[in-house]
Amino acid sequence: MIKTVDRPNRDESAFETIILPGYSSHNRDWAEEIRNFFGKRGLRTRVYEWRHWRNTGKMDLNCEAQNVIKFIGDSRINVIAKSIGTRVFALIFANIYTQIRKVVLCGIPAKDRLYLDILNKMDKNRLLVIQNSLDSLLSYHDLVYFLKRNGVNLEIVKKNSSTHQYPYYQDFLSFLTR
Repeated sequence: MIKTVDRPNRDESAFETIILPGYSSHNRDWAEEIRNFFGKRGLRTRVYEWRHWRNTGKMDLNCEAQNVIKFIGDSRINVIAKSIGTRVFALIFANIYTQIRKVVLCGIPAKDRLYLDILNKMDKNRLLVIQNSLDSLLSYHDLVYFLKRNGVNLEIVKKNSSTHQYPYYQDFLSFLTR
């Protein structure tokens, strides 16, 4: 039997995928697993490491946002963001919008108006939002209700889980490579 591996087409190879993980340091493992999963399939991927992972201090969102913009540089990118990474992405969206091909947001952690602007402005064909049904920070139902109440008409992918874990690497890959 011949084993096939998903390979990016020529257009996708011009983009690299940037991963903006969740807050706690165990999210580094999640991000590295994605990087390895994508790397085996020929996709260039970089993981942004939050400063507080090294310094054990508090996270400064504005400082991190500026550092992520520098980290991205002028690269053409896909983005995978989880939890606090989705918030940092929302903060930098206006600065990097022209560089973005596709975005995956998973585990949006709070009903925050900051998300409304990007979710309304992003081309829906270039955006995938995944939320666990009973995510401990914000459930699928609460997220959908918040977005609809604020005029955001967007299909959110619901995953049946009561955790804040998002091990949906194949879903990420399928979306980013189509």
